[in-house]
Amino acid sequence: MNKRGEDTMKKQRLTIFAIATFLAFHSMPAYAEENTFNMEEAIVLAISHSRDLEKSQINIARAQVTYDQAEKKYDNADSPSSFDSYADAMVDLDLLYQKKQLLEQAQNPDTNAIDAVQNEIDIQERKVDSAETAYHNDLQDKESLRDKMNDAKDNYDDASIAKEQQEEALKYDVQKQYAAILQQEQNILVLQRKRYYQKSLLDIEKKRLALGGSSKDTVAQLEQSESAAESSLAEAQRSLTTLKGDFNEQLGRDYKAQLNLKPLEVKRLDSIPTFDELAPIVKKNTVKLSQLERDIQKKEHAVSDIESDRWNTSKSADDLDYQEDLLHLDKKVLQVDLKEQNYQTEQNIRKLLSDLASKQESETQLQDQVETAQRQYDADKKRYELGYAASLQVTKSELELFEAKQKLFNNERDIFLTQQALTLLQAGIVVN
Repeated sequence: MNKRGEDTMKKQRLTIFAIATFLAFHSMPAYAEENTFNMEEAIVLAISHSRDLEKSQINIARAQVTYDQAEKKYDNADSPSSFDSYADAMVDLDLLYQKKQLLEQAQNPDTNAIDAVQNEIDIQERKVDSAETAYHNDLQDKESLRDKMNDAKDNYDDASIAKEQQEEALKYDVQKQYAAILQQEQNILVLQRKRYYQKSLLDIEKKRLALGGSSKDTVAQLEQSESAAESSLAEAQRSLTTLKGDFNEQLGRDYKAQLNLKPLEVKRLDSIPTFDELAPIVKKNTVKLSQLERDIQKKEHAVSDIESDRWNTSKSADDLDYQEDLLHLDKKVLQVDLKEQNYQTEQNIRKLLSDLASKQESETQLQDQVETAQRQYDADKKRYELGYAASLQVTKSELELFEAKQKLFNNERDIFLTQQALTLLQAGIVVN
């Protein structure tokens, strides 16, 4: 197989934090099984010990209780009692109309009797108007109960979706922290080699100084470099302790508990979708967009309700116009928010696709650098074995190989996290 074919196979393998990468940085010591976790185990523990998810579950339960109560009130308001009063008043009015008609059709109409009935009709018409107003008010109350029930249902749905998204975001956060710990462990290995190299340089220069082949200034500079390498290593070790401690707490473990993480083996995406392929999927699954569209529809329904209220003489036209104007303005604000959310969603898609493409382009270059550093190290090691190179040259080329592999390791970590973020975005979830 030619070199290009070998490179192609490398890119198709399980790449992210694979065991082969670990071996390149030397094998890790054996760990106690009870303190060793893989990614899936860490995610399960983090979810089970998440106080935020527990609060979200309580919010769902609260929303369910509110919805059940609103639904019960709406169901109990199916037949307003005012309807019977309104119907009875209409029947009485109709009887009076019939009575007046009979009096008017008599051979000798009694005008006094007709006037008396007309007075009764006038009084009854006012009663009908009052009963009708009461009935329509009750209908409005029922509509209000319906709206409250629908709002409660929306709140329940929103709470359920929020918990689902929160859980997915937590999984990503665990993946991010998991990868950061692995990355820092590899960084420490590199810094250890760098410190060893700087110490070797310093030891050689001190010997040269003793023989008169160097200067105190040169030794002092190397001492500073060696001290800086020592400080960088100590800082990285402190950072790793903090990362592991925070992660332990997220998993429900003691902050200082021993923690060992297994290397990840994650497949690359089979193919990277284009923006045009992603956009409709992401927009369809983005809850914020759906919520804004829903709220816009609510404003439109509210405007329709106002139009149906214009028959009610107890409400002034000015008040109704004012309410309708406010609803139209609220709707316009929501429409602007919808446009902004669409824009942000598209920007998120473009950014992730751009980041992923950039990291994948860098991968080829970084792989080439690793191969170049590996060849140099192998050559220097061979020359050293034959007596043509100093041990310091081998140490230097080994350090350069470690650094090249670390850059590739970090790039693969970024690819892994970007792929995860892209997968979540397709489900409508944005993570940082």
